[in-house]
Amino acid sequence: MNTASSIPAWLFDDAAASGPAQPETSASRRLCRVGLVVVALVIALTAVLWGGVAGLRDWVSDPPEPQATAQELVGEWRGADGARLVLHADQTCGMTELPVQLDDIDFPDPAGPWSHPWTGAGKWSLEPRSTYTSQNIRIDRGSLFPLYVSKDDRAVRLYFWIGDINKDRRYWLDKV
Repeated sequence: MNTASSIPAWLFDDAAASGPAQPETSASRRLCRVGLVVVALVIALTAVLWGGVAGLRDWVSDPPEPQATAQELVGEWRGADGARLVLHADQTCGMTELPVQLDDIDFPDPAGPWSHPWTGAGKWSLEPRSTYTSQNIRIDRGSLFPLYVSKDDRAVRLYFWIGDINKDRRYWLDKV
């Protein structure tokens, strides 16, 4: 069987169609061809873009940071201005002049729990990294305050955002 004869000739050439073509039939066939080509292009473009977006998402996302263990976090941490945080293995903590008010610097609340540095005792818990957040420590002194964990092959560091997260300013605590 000839494969060329199994494909309708009108898809490719009006002159190859059997019999004399009527003007409206020829125009409708041409319109049908254009429609089929447009549909095929839309399907192909959608498939390429959908695959491209999925591939781009994987390419753009950073590899996950290694996670710290609670044992790595137990100990004394210091900030540049002398702030001190001590995390105990029993998940209690002590802090001296931890400048939590910096977190609220762009949107201050003079009566809020973060309006002044924290000194005293509290509890802490290590929260795992999720799809949308970094691994963090929750400091609980009646109000929760998050400290984020940054770990690479050299060190583990703690930080919190100074004001608006979009300004990318951080207050760092390093283990002593």
